[in-house]
Amino acid sequence: MTAKGPSGSDSWDSRGLAWLCGSCSRACGWGQENRSWGWNCLPSESRSCSLSSVLGLLSLIVQDSPPEPWACVFPELFLPPVLSAIPSPEPGEDNPLTLRCQTKPHPQKSTRQLFFSFHKNGHILQERSLHPELSIPEVKERDSGLYWCKVALEGHRVQKQSPPLEIKVQAPVSRPLLTLQPRAAGLAVGDVVELLCKAERGSPPILYSFYLNGEILGNYSALHGEAAPLGFLLKSEQDAGNYTCEAENFISRASSGPVKLSVNGTFCPQTRL
Repeated sequence: MTAKGPSGSDSWDSRGLAWLCGSCSRACGWGQENRSWGWNCLPSESRSCSLSSVLGLLSLIVQDSPPEPWACVFPELFLPPVLSAIPSPEPGEDNPLTLRCQTKPHPQKSTRQLFFSFHKNGHILQERSLHPELSIPEVKERDSGLYWCKVALEGHRVQKQSPPLEIKVQAPVSRPLLTLQPRAAGLAVGDVVELLCKAERGSPPILYSFYLNGEILGNYSALHGEAAPLGFLLKSEQDAGNYTCEAENFISRASSGPVKLSVNGTFCPQTRL
C-alpha cells in the first residue's frame, strides 16, 4: 500500500523509519476504527524491510512471512541540500565568493526552521545558523579545497549533507623572470642558447611566450610551476636584440624585463680529426 505520513509525525524522519524498519513489520498502517497511525510489531525473523529515497519520498519496503510485500511512502522533511558557488567555483583571487546551500522543505513542513552549517576539508567554517549563505569578501589561494554544507531541522536530529563542491581559487601570475644560458656576453653565430622564463606565482596552466624585439618566437605551456624553455641556434647577427617573455593564465598576464643578446658574427666550426 501507499500512504501519506501524518502531519507532525516523527515517522517522517528517515532515522525514525530506520528504527521502525528494525522493530516492526508493518511500520505504517491506517487504523480503520480510530483512524490513527499504529505499529503492528512482529518478531524480527518474520519479515525483512529496507529504506529508499527517490525524488523526495522516503519508502519503507517490508517483506512479511509468508511473502506479502507492501510499502509505505513518506514525504521527506526536506530535500538533500546542494551547495553552489557564486559567481563561480573557480574565482579569481581577491574577488568575492558566496557559497549558497539550497534545499526544499516539504510543503506541509515549510513552517519549520532549517539550520545551515558550512564545512571545508573536514573543518567547520560556520556553525548552525538560519542563513543559507556563507560569504568570503576576498578569496585567497589558500581558500581552495572541498566544501559542503549541512541542513538540520529545528528541534530534530535530522540533518542532511550536500555533495562536496571543489573550489579552485585562481591566482594571477607574477612578473616572470627571463634568463639566458649561456650568458649573453661573447656569443657567436653557431652557438646554441636557451631562454628560461618562469613566474614564481600563478595558478596553472601558465602559457609562456617568447619575443625578440616584440616579434613572437614561440610559446610553451607549463602545468606545475616549472620554468618554460626555448632553445635555438644563433644563425646570424639578426638574432641579436632584446628578448622578453610573457606569462599568462586565466586571470592575468605579465611581461618580463628585457634581456639583451649580442652576436659577434664569428663562427668557428669544430675541426674533425
